[in-house]
Amino acid sequence: FEGGPGRGVALEASGYQPSTGGPFFTRHRRGLAGLPPVSLPAGFRLAQVTPDQAAERASAHRTGWSDFGSRLTAASYAGLMRTYPYRAVTDLVVTAPGGQWVASALGWYDEVNRVGLVEPVSCDPAYRRRGLARAVNVALLHAFAGLGGTRAVILPRGDDAYPAPGLLYRGIGYTPGPRTIRYVRRSPGADR
Repeated sequence: FEGGPGRGVALEASGYQPSTGGPFFTRHRRGLAGLPPVSLPAGFRLAQVTPDQAAERASAHRTGWSDFGSRLTAASYAGLMRTYPYRAVTDLVVTAPGGQWVASALGWYDEVNRVGLVEPVSCDPAYRRRGLARAVNVALLHAFAGLGGTRAVILPRGDDAYPAPGLLYRGIGYTPGPRTIRYVRRSPGADR
């Protein structure tokens, strides 16, 4: 992260240099006090994923990430569900009136530091701009608070090429912080 202690010293010593071009991410933080209520359009429902729903959950993620591509499978999601600190209470989906899973958010809760990491979030492109990603995110923040959490973190892209996630999270009350810095290896002979 930009401005971090010892930022990049080891990388630069190994022949890497910072590059400010291209995609980058920003750390957004939010306290869990004073959360807004979860609000869904009529007919949409919030649900917690159960252990037998790995295939449906993986499919919902692939659909939501279809703009960028996702290779998430039922088997890999089932494996993720067996990984600490996975908790079903922080794996949430929004279902459409017909039962289709159309938005999702997965959270990773750290009980020692009382912080929740939101990652990943998805919304079916056919259902965007209806407040579904906001609703599932707010519900996840409530789940973190219910576990005793005091704050949440998310790292959306921060560059101008993909502004929507950052706008969503700031609209929920997240405050943006430092950005990531990408390092690239210098080409041999580049200093000549």
